[in-house]
Amino acid sequence: MRRRAGGSVRPIVLEQTGPSATSIAVPLPTASDNCGGPVPVLSNAPAVFPRGTTRVTFTAVDASGNRAVASTDVTVVDSIPPVLNILSPQARDYTHAEALVMTFSGSDAGSGLAAGTPRAALDGAAVTNGQSIQLWTLALGSHSIVVSGTDVAGNSSSQTVTFRIVATIDSLIATVNVFAAQKMIDDATTVKGLLAKLEDARQAASRGNKTTAINKLQNFIDQVTAQNGKHITPVAAQILITDAQYVINTLR
Repeated sequence: MRRRAGGSVRPIVLEQTGPSATSIAVPLPTASDNCGGPVPVLSNAPAVFPRGTTRVTFTAVDASGNRAVASTDVTVVDSIPPVLNILSPQARDYTHAEALVMTFSGSDAGSGLAAGTPRAALDGAAVTNGQSIQLWTLALGSHSIVVSGTDVAGNSSSQTVTFRIVATIDSLIATVNVFAAQKMIDDATTVKGLLAKLEDARQAASRGNKTTAINKLQNFIDQVTAQNGKHITPVAAQILITDAQYVINTLR
């Protein structure tokens, strides 16, 4: 930097590294003097820079008191969206007998997460972190949770996990026990009869006798239908019938 009325040096652009400000040591330009000797350069640069543009001024004064000034702009930007993670549900098969706890998180190393994020929706309906979902309240087939987040700078991102609810003879046995525990099947004799038919179906399927297994599952459906609205609530009956029909289709 020679003595002159004004000047500029190359501007600096960097990513924000924290919610409040970004630390950077702005390099000083060099200054020289026609008369020789070192010329110190001073800077008004702060230790940390907020998001946006900050003008930094450099001043050099030689031994005779002559001054030269140069400047640069330090611009802090946040162009990186938040990082989102979905721990539960996972991309796998579940059954109606299971309960699922929504578990997700978000982080942002720049400006920080905006208030109210991350947020999530299961099949389009809002869910909260830590919320427990009884999977018998969801239909067989595919379901998706979408987690989205926005940082203070306005960058946004999203993550999606798709999982599937299926039925097996084992899951039917577990679902009958769940409904019995929740009093959606309120008669011990009914529970015993349903489980006996499912156990017969399981044994037949394990021997490779699909026809017998299907017949036992149909007997199961008939008993559920007969007890629908009596010892089995209509909601539980519909789920058990649908799941049994699903298993029958897998055996055909």
